[in-house]
Amino acid sequence: MNHIVSFCMAAVAGAAMALQGTFNTAAGKVIGIGENTLLVHLIGAATMALILLFGFGKGDWSKITEIPWYGYLGGILSAVIIFAVISGMSA
Repeated sequence: MNHIVSFCMAAVAGAAMALQGTFNTAAGKVIGIGENTLLVHLIGAATMALILLFGFGKGDWSKITEIPWYGYLGGILSAVIIFAVISGMSA
């Protein structure tokens, strides 16, 4: 990936992260923090499934068993981060 594309992707990620907490907090106030954390991850999983179905993935699912055990902690940390942000912003 060239430097311009990398810079643009970083900018998009930063803007999305800035908005995500506000959006998640708004939904969490309506349905609950834990419930919204689950909803966010389900919507995210569905979005990534669509992205992969359209051929944007370049990985290899056959290597999933080669991931070290700590490689799976990212999913746990993602849930903790989103739950903590919603909780903090709701206070």
